Amino acid sequence: MRKLISSIILVGTTILMLMPVQPLQPVQRVQAAQRFEVFYTVRYSCIVGPSTPDIDLEGQWVRDCSGNWSGWGWEPGHNCSTTTWTNGAPCPLEPSDP
Repeated sequence: MRKLISSIILVGTTILMLMPVQPLQPVQRVQAAQRFEVFYTVRYSCIVGPSTPDIDLEGQWVRDCSGNWSGWGWEPGHNCSTTTWTNGAPCPLEPSDP
């Protein structure tokens, strides 16, 4: 009976030690302000040979000033793809910006 109770306590404490612990205070993350909208073009790039820009197009995405993504197709950084980006319109300054 003692061995059973000891093994239950040992297993219970082991489980408690392996459980992830949440921080007591929320961590404040600083996020840099984005200065431009960004346009991403995703092209297929796994075939060796001449590139055909209209056929190889696999996705187009826009990241707006709030950090929201919208678009279609493969995401930037997808396997077998090459991503090019260009800056779009400048983002409006926040009232707290100098």
